[in-house]
Amino acid sequence: MESLLKNLKKHVTCSICLDTYTKPKTIACLHTFCCECLERHALTRQKQGFYRCPECQAQIRIPEGKRFDNLPSSFLHNSLLSLLAVRRSGEGNEISCSTCQKKSAEINYCFDCEKFMCPDCVKAHEVFRETLFQGHKVTPVRQFQATDYEALLKRQSFCSVKYHEKEVTKFFCVGCQSCVCQVCIATDHKSHDVVPLEKAADDEKANIIARAKLVKEMKEVCRGVIREFENTEHELETNITTAKRQVSQATEQMMGKLRQLEHEAITALEKSRVSRIEKLQSGKASVVSLEKQLDQAFEFSNNLVESSSSSDIMQNKKNVEERINDLIETTMPVLPVSSWVEFVSTCETESLSLGFTKFSKTDVQGSTVEGLDQNFQAGVEAELLICPKSSEGEIRNTQHTDRVEIHIDPADQVRSLATSEREDGNFQAKFVAKVAGTYQIELKINEQKLAKSPFCILVKARELNVVGKLDLHGEMLRGPAGIAVNSKGVIAVADREGHCILVFDKTGKFVRKIGSYGNENGQLENPVDVTFVNDDEILVADQLNHRIQQLNVQTGNFVKSFGKQGIGDGEFKMPTSVCITSDGRFIVATDFYNSRIQVFTMDGEPLCFYLRFVMESLLKNLKEHVTCSICFDTYTKPKTIACLHTFCCECLERHALTSQKQGFYPCPECQAQIGIPEGNRFDDLPSSFLHNSLLSLLAVRRSGKGKEISCSTCQKKSAEINYCFDCEKFMCPDCVKAHEVFRETMFEGHKVTPVQQFQAADYEALLKRQSFCSENYHKKDVIRFFCVDCQRCVCQVCIATDHKSHDVVPLEKAADDEKVNIIARAQLVKGKKEACRGVIREFEKTELELETNITTAKRQVSQATEQMMGKLRQLEREAISAL
Repeated sequence: MESLLKNLKKHVTCSICLDTYTKPKTIACLHTFCCECLERHALTRQKQGFYRCPECQAQIRIPEGKRFDNLPSSFLHNSLLSLLAVRRSGEGNEISCSTCQKKSAEINYCFDCEKFMCPDCVKAHEVFRETLFQGHKVTPVRQFQATDYEALLKRQSFCSVKYHEKEVTKFFCVGCQSCVCQVCIATDHKSHDVVPLEKAADDEKANIIARAKLVKEMKEVCRGVIREFENTEHELETNITTAKRQVSQATEQMMGKLRQLEHEAITALEKSRVSRIEKLQSGKASVVSLEKQLDQAFEFSNNLVESSSSSDIMQNKKNVEERINDLIETTMPVLPVSSWVEFVSTCETESLSLGFTKFSKTDVQGSTVEGLDQNFQAGVEAELLICPKSSEGEIRNTQHTDRVEIHIDPADQVRSLATSEREDGNFQAKFVAKVAGTYQIELKINEQKLAKSPFCILVKARELNVVGKLDLHGEMLRGPAGIAVNSKGVIAVADREGHCILVFDKTGKFVRKIGSYGNENGQLENPVDVTFVNDDEILVADQLNHRIQQLNVQTGNFVKSFGKQGIGDGEFKMPTSVCITSDGRFIVATDFYNSRIQVFTMDGEPLCFYLRFVMESLLKNLKEHVTCSICFDTYTKPKTIACLHTFCCECLERHALTSQKQGFYPCPECQAQIGIPEGNRFDDLPSSFLHNSLLSLLAVRRSGKGKEISCSTCQKKSAEINYCFDCEKFMCPDCVKAHEVFRETMFEGHKVTPVQQFQAADYEALLKRQSFCSENYHKKDVIRFFCVDCQRCVCQVCIATDHKSHDVVPLEKAADDEKVNIIARAQLVKGKKEACRGVIREFEKTELELETNITTAKRQVSQATEQMMGKLRQLEREAISAL
């Protein structure tokens, strides 16, 4: 009973719905299910009036009329459901009173009356305990023990015959083989052979046990037969497997030679793959290194323009110019190998010859190139036709197995180079030469050069033919001075004498006139140049209004303007041209009478204002900018090497001397090969002025957080440090007081600010503070000039002594001019970098294609092997099929 109670939920769970039984019905195989679940299962799976038991798969007949509710109810499971209800009552669930039908969780059970009773009915029962219910056992169901559950499970049943349903069945009619009550005996079972139900049950238990024993014996016989089936099946599988293995072993012995040839062919392909991949990766590494060097040159140039003082710009001028020139002149590595691989099978079963791997063809002497005599022009797409042919002069590539490679030198002067295979087996090559000059075209078919390759072609300057004229539609062009075209073909013409902009559509038809003479917004006076900002808006150099205007060509409306007459930043004296940098970041305008070129942000702010935003970003990431990538700590004596990367002097020396080969070492960042300095004197390398300035900024930033800085005058350290922007010195509180004493005489108008109160503009001023002369006897003089003849930054004393009668200009002017040069060179670097990206993509594409082609060739080798082993495999299959 304890085991039954422990697993009671399992005993009352239907194996179809996995829920508690509802109207449990027992079928012929003695399995029990919910009536509704059983009906649904049987009717959906029945065949010819039978269905399978969900548990034992026995074939069960559909009940007559499909009345599953007429199947015998499971009295045992109904009793178990009652037990479950009692158990749940002990957990707080309610049970109906057998007398008044009222539900209650505080239910009791009378084992003599065999009834559940609510508290009220228990009280009524107690009233008659001395008369009617003397000796009756009444127990709260919450206090049931295992014996109580057993008594409840085995309680007597009531008669199911009409009019005496309340009578307990205490007898068994032997003749009718049914359980009957006292009323049944007196009515329907008179003179029948009737025995007490308990006696009949005890007698039947012995029969059930005997039959169960027979069932158990039959089950053991079944288990023996099942084991015999399983053993036979296992032995059969083992024997068949052994026989098949013997067949396969015999076949494998016959295939040995074929597999050996397959292995050799695949090994040769793999060796070729490894060799080519190594060459491609080596070439790609060279291009990646060059790209990193270009990245650094571009970043270094931007830092000079955006974050460096005038003296820094001019002192780095030569190194940067030489470095960028070297990078621009560096030849871009070309593909060392092609991706083309093909396996050609000679599948002849009798010869056991797999064939060979073909890397090139030998009929290139008969192949031709058409189009070499055309008129090549710079900027115009040229087209060549490569015709692979056999020795008989016929088209050879009818099976589309040939591969064509084309290389044009100089490669950096060619764009849009592409080859494609036509349906007739010929190849079409298209390219555009950027500039006029002589080009060498090398053509290969299947890695073999064509006869007379490389071919020399002469590219001429582009011939411009007049294909049409602008349709003015009654308007008059009085003095066209500038023209621009957007991506949609819309044309804008600046008419200087007409003081307007004329707009034409892509067919040249006049659309609208923008502007009129005047100085109001949208009015123009001598517009001399125009450029498109986007497809809808233009910038106009409004010369005599000394400004740049932005106008909408679709509506003719004024958008904005910037600049006015003057000599300051962002001011003009007759701007003569305007354009936008290729990366779309800046506006560049020529300022004619101020003899300068000015750079603006796309919002029209002069670059000096833009740099304040750059400064804020720089301060935010300052620690990153002063961290050595070797030691991952703040720079100590930062030195800049030829590739323009910067490292601590000691870190660089240690790295270079441990990794150097034949007097060169790789840059830790871009892997450029750098020469060891003469005498291993790394301290003689150029110091990084920018990074030293950034280190000063870092010290100031840390001072703002309570750290001390040395006073420039008395060398005393203090956290309460100040900075004089005119003296360009840090001062402790005592030196500030001394400075204030002479404010009315020597230091009038000097700006002194505590470093803890520095703003972005103050940091910028500190970063770009003037440098002092490095010459003996005038090291305290500020560098304010640049000697054009000597290409050096000089002070006033230098001019009076060593640079007499030299061409000297103000340092700021020289720096402004050089910024324009730096920006221009940076654009060249950017273009070269884009070319690098293209070459890297080409290397990666070739590597991917090579991997694919090698894989395909290996697969073709295996396919050829399979074809040659076809007959052997056929015999093998026949033998195995027979088994």
